[in-house]
Amino acid sequence: MEITPKKCVYTYEGEIDYDQDTDGSLPLIKIEDKSFSWKELGEYLMRYEGFKIKIEMIDE
Repeated sequence: MEITPKKCVYTYEGEIDYDQDTDGSLPLIKIEDKSFSWKELGEYLMRYEGFKIKIEMIDE
């Protein structure tokens, strides 16, 4: 009998916005009513180092 490891999936929804601190040269990412600079988002994502990532861009 083969045992398949469980897959962890984390889903976050948000939007890309204008970052006044960088005069729009880098995005401001809004996720779950919190705003992250590009640097802050990178630091946050480091807790998932080694995970795969999937990014969807949706125009609603």
